[in-house]
Amino acid sequence: MSRPTIPALLAAWRLAPDHVQLSDGASPDSLSAAERELGVDLPEELKELYLSTDGVTLDSGDLTLFTARGSEEELGLSDATATYRAWDWGLPEQVVLIGSDGGDSVFGVWSGKGAARAIVVQGEVSLGDPAMAVVGTSLAGFLAAWTAYYLPMVHGMNAQVLAVLDALQVPEALREGESEFDDEHVQALLAWGSADLPDDEPDPYARPVSVAELEALATTSP
Repeated sequence: MSRPTIPALLAAWRLAPDHVQLSDGASPDSLSAAERELGVDLPEELKELYLSTDGVTLDSGDLTLFTARGSEEELGLSDATATYRAWDWGLPEQVVLIGSDGGDSVFGVWSGKGAARAIVVQGEVSLGDPAMAVVGTSLAGFLAAWTAYYLPMVHGMNAQVLAVLDALQVPEALREGESEFDDEHVQALLAWGSADLPDDEPDPYARPVSVAELEALATTSP
């Protein structure tokens, strides 16, 4: 199986306009401004996505990617990251928050120096030490897996959902479309999207990943 890519993911999302909300791409200037505000270089994969769509929302609310700069109505990459740090979530300085699942979880990407890829972490509310787990060794891989889980769960196997799954080349064995949350199914899809996950049962509380482990993973070429 080839690794999911940002162009393939965008093409798949566009097959489900009733379920996936995209927007016009962010400008290079707005991404540069976000980098200055954050004090980091954003991963190339993240910039590739944002140049095509400035934020993403699944209509179920199970995934929202922040816009690059934000507005009065919504958080952007830099102010979301600053806001969560102000809430003492124990967020490492190298992690930039990019979105949430509509509940207690947020998603971030490692943006430290020397990063060779966009490692995606899921973070849970934590005072002091960060509670994070790696849910993707590429941004496209994580987003493809999350999409392949939540679209069928919420909408069933309708024509648009099937078109997305086909475009993403999701294996038939992983197309369950159950109506209730299933840890094992999510984990199987995350492993499909990122074959080299360091933990095949990522859990921010049970097995949180350390900053040193994140840096080592991010600076290792895929």
